[in-house]
Amino acid sequence: MHFRWYSRALGLLLAFMLMRAAVAAPVPSFETEMDQRVPGLLAKYHVPGAAMALIRDGEVVWSRGYGIADLSTGEPVTAEHIFAHGSNCKPVTAWGALRLVDEGKVELDAPVDRYLKRWHLPASGFNASKVTLRRLLSHTAGLGSDTLILHPWRWQPTLEQFISGQVPFHPPLHVQWEPGTKQQYSNESFAVVQLLIEDVTGEPFEAYMQRTVLQPLGMQRSSFVWTPENKARAVRPHGFRNEPLPYYNVIVQGAGSLVGPVSDFARFLAASMPGPGGLPSGRGVLRPETVALSMSPQPTTDGQGGLDYGLASLPDGRKLIQHAGGYAGWFARFAAVPETRMGLVVVVNSPQGEEFYLAIERAWLRTELGVVLSGPAEPPAPPLVDPIRQGLLGLAAALMLGAVLMLVRILALVRRGRREWSPSGRRLLFSSPFILAVLVWLGWFYGPLPLPPLLLEDCPRELLALTMALVLWATFGALMTFSHERELQGRRPFAASDGGPEGV
Repeated sequence: MHFRWYSRALGLLLAFMLMRAAVAAPVPSFETEMDQRVPGLLAKYHVPGAAMALIRDGEVVWSRGYGIADLSTGEPVTAEHIFAHGSNCKPVTAWGALRLVDEGKVELDAPVDRYLKRWHLPASGFNASKVTLRRLLSHTAGLGSDTLILHPWRWQPTLEQFISGQVPFHPPLHVQWEPGTKQQYSNESFAVVQLLIEDVTGEPFEAYMQRTVLQPLGMQRSSFVWTPENKARAVRPHGFRNEPLPYYNVIVQGAGSLVGPVSDFARFLAASMPGPGGLPSGRGVLRPETVALSMSPQPTTDGQGGLDYGLASLPDGRKLIQHAGGYAGWFARFAAVPETRMGLVVVVNSPQGEEFYLAIERAWLRTELGVVLSGPAEPPAPPLVDPIRQGLLGLAAALMLGAVLMLVRILALVRRGRREWSPSGRRLLFSSPFILAVLVWLGWFYGPLPLPPLLLEDCPRELLALTMALVLWATFGALMTFSHERELQGRRPFAASDGGPEGV
């Protein structure tokens, strides 16, 4: 009897103490949770390295690097390392264009062609006068999503050459459907925005953006071009299998070429909200009213698009502004809640950053905003598959197999004395598909070069393999066509004396 009473009392005491400890235990801060979880998340999602920054009360309060900057050297990531932000630079470009609106140099709803000097929208069967800056920035102008990412060794076309169709396999930019009738994500729209900025100001895009947006916001180490200096301070981009990739160039700078440390970009995001000490949103670059407009739903976007922010609602009804960007070797994404003046920026040196970011965002929403989303705290890891690179390797293997079979056939016939060289105009015509395939590939991919492309470093191995296989396939195919099989002298049909069947 006394023992049971003692056991119950002890159990109640222990339960009370555990409840007191649970109430008293502080909830881990976002920063503490990231230090504990990010190394494991990087391993789970096969991401070499990441950097992130946190915004509270409209100012950047914390930034940190995790993981490896370059797997070939083992250098750790720091918050000062430079990353590529991809399409996250579109809202930055939008600020540069909206500044011209604030200055009265451009009207938001006027035909954009009115301001262009070096190029004009071609006739296309749709009303080009409905293409306005508002529609360009909200992806409702009727333009497509084509863009051009260039390898470091390629010929560098100008923006005008790209949008006028002077780059192989890239048709001229034109209106593809009636402006203002639907929203479709458009890199081409930001090619026109970049051209507008240059034509109205008379400055190169990079110089204008540095002077009017980046420098005033304190983004001192950010740029729209890769230079030897910022490459030396950058992490190395990695592919789907964590192989090193080159620093690609983006011809449409305003669509996706911004590079810089995560804290620089966080300063831009913080500037979209009021800051400490009564600092207004826009920070003197834009009027607060213009910033508010850029984060407001625009026509034909179903309430999901601003100028150029993506818009969403949290479960408690608060507005979330967001954007994502990335290309070969990079992924970046940000989110902010203007009502609470809080924000998050995450950048990684891998294209496999989406699931990693979502796990970080869930922790941010929970610890900073008290919002718990349904579903697992960590999305499942994606498969380590790059369909484009696998396709390139598959095509290279098929071409190489064809080249080897043709070579074996040629050597076998030459050894038997049954193959002879017989060039002619007719055979040149038959071999033209092989020759044309090589010329088109080399001309499109490499462009005019002072050096043989195979001697250049940073070329992805899949492309090198495809190039070599294509050249060999075309060479042996042309040899097969330029020669013919010679008939053996004295060859006659089988007879009984030959040991063959009678009557044949």
